[in-house]
This record gives sequence, structure tokens and C-alpha cells, in this order.
Amino acid sequence: MAERAGRKCPELIQPEIPKQVLYLWRWLSEASQGKQNNSALSWIELKAWSDLLDRNPNEWEISTIRAMDREFLQ
Repeated sequence: MAERAGRKCPELIQPEIPKQVLYLWRWLSEASQGKQNNSALSWIELKAWSDLLDRNPNEWEISTIRAMDREFLQ
């Protein structure tokens, strides 16, 4: 209804992802495709993703991916 009135619903407005870290969103998307259930990514799932797709994330990238995954699940 707000759309028809020319306004956007504040709950639906999402922040833009900075270009410098957009690859982390893609990595999260890739890793999430192998999930067996609707829980947070496990270390085993992240290891399988990085091995299968020849990704080499460093410690802060893994921490960021895991934090993004937890936020997405809330």
C-alpha cells in the first residue's frame, strides 16, 4: 500500500553493500547452497565450500561470512 502512495516501507529498505566487500556476500551465497538445514554455516560446510571452489578466505573473511550468516538467519 505504501508503494502505491509513492512511499517505501522503511522495513524493506536495505543498506547498500560496499563494493569492496561485495565478494563476501557472493561467498556467503555460494557456501549457503551446500547447507543441509536452516542453521548457521558449520565449520565443515565452510571448509567444503572453500575446498570445492578453491577459495582461500583469511580469518577475518571467515568471521565476517559467519556473522553475516547469523544475521541473515535472525
